[in-house]
Amino acid sequence: MLYNSKRRLQTCLTVVGFGLIISLTGCQIGGGNQTPVNQVQTPVGPPSVFDGHFIGLNKTEGQAVAVVIDNYFLSRPPSGLNSAAVVYEAPVESNISRFLAIFSPDNLPNKIGPIRSARPYLAELADEYRAIFIHAGGSPEALTDISNNLYQINDVNGITADGVYFWRDAVRAAPFNLYTSSQNISKFASDNNIDNTADFSSWIFKDEPTEKPTLTAKVISIDNKSAGYFESITWRYDETKSCYLKYLVNNDTDQTYVDDQGNQICTKNLILQYTSVTTIDQIGRKKIDLDNGGTAKVYQDGQEIDGTWQKKNDRTRFYESSGQEIELLRGNTWVEIMPQAALNQPANP
Repeated sequence: MLYNSKRRLQTCLTVVGFGLIISLTGCQIGGGNQTPVNQVQTPVGPPSVFDGHFIGLNKTEGQAVAVVIDNYFLSRPPSGLNSAAVVYEAPVESNISRFLAIFSPDNLPNKIGPIRSARPYLAELADEYRAIFIHAGGSPEALTDISNNLYQINDVNGITADGVYFWRDAVRAAPFNLYTSSQNISKFASDNNIDNTADFSSWIFKDEPTEKPTLTAKVISIDNKSAGYFESITWRYDETKSCYLKYLVNNDTDQTYVDDQGNQICTKNLILQYTSVTTIDQIGRKKIDLDNGGTAKVYQDGQEIDGTWQKKNDRTRFYESSGQEIELLRGNTWVEIMPQAALNQPANP
């Protein structure tokens, strides 16, 4: 690693990744090698720390790659989200959200982006994975915290390394045209002798049930407008794919949210993580509490689990009301970081 447990270290270069094995992200529709979403995988070797799929015998997994990806409407469609093991969606200024996509280095797509700027809470999430943190600039607070080695990450800033491990898409307008790739990430890893070992604590994963439960949470409506955000979201459970499909709400109509390959974004596990979100300046930048715990709702197999989230040993975990950690389905996970004010809004009409 480029850091140790006693000293938080940051390497300000550009993009990273590499691979030893093929780590499958379950509910993927596009990009990388895939397991069909409704197929139970035969256990071979240990489960992946990224998504719970079995990685094969005598395999190790590489260091996580965390990429900040834009979600402004002019930046769409995004590239690479369906290959991510975990995606966080969090509010930023201008009443919009931004993604932090967590990739296994063994399942990096050929195009990832558009890459945008960092915020402190996005860097804090990357810290949970001890990840290579890929972004293009950032808020003053985020850049200061990174330069002060506040996070256990390997920092890769596209503003200082544009053209080295990133490229600009000529058919897209700036600032929505900065991308990286599996090849660039592998080159960065090789150039900088990155220790390609995953270094974070896994969630608990389980197989899909042999008999499907009664569907009680098929439609998850996230009324972001009631909390002051630009767009609302709908997730709809698809029984044939055994995952939740993402939609944007436009004029009270659901519109499919697709990637640059035309594949709809989907997830095996959908988590709503409620916390304090406050505006801290005139620009509208946010402070998001990722440390003190709160309410969580977990959706899988068309069912809802009411629970809580807690941060333990630098890792956010999700628990049932009994205190038992919630087991996630093998496959990808999408975490919606929700303002506490939205908790009173119906998520499952």
